[in-house]
Amino acid sequence: MTSDQIIKIINNINHNKAHGFDDISVKMIKLCPELISIPLKIIFEKCIQQGTFPDVWKRANVQPVHKKNSRQDKTNYRPISLLPIFSKIFEKVLFDGLYGFFAF
Repeated sequence: MTSDQIIKIINNINHNKAHGFDDISVKMIKLCPELISIPLKIIFEKCIQQGTFPDVWKRANVQPVHKKNSRQDKTNYRPISLLPIFSKIFEKVLFDGLYGFFAF
């Protein structure tokens, strides 16, 4: 994993994505990807070395989203979890690394 890979992931994230409970928005992160990529790289490497995923990145805001038919019927809603953006970046880093390793 390199800082450039993290910058690329940040730049490719949809800026309209909702943020998690930490209120850190994608737009804010996209303002300074070069500055934030180095601390994120250090944090991500530490997580991988220790085999941990920060508990704070597991917290989510759960929002109901209407599926169809009557909005008055609670069964016509499904939950979506709004996760912190840093957890999404870390998951993408892991996915890219594992995919590159297992792809043949």
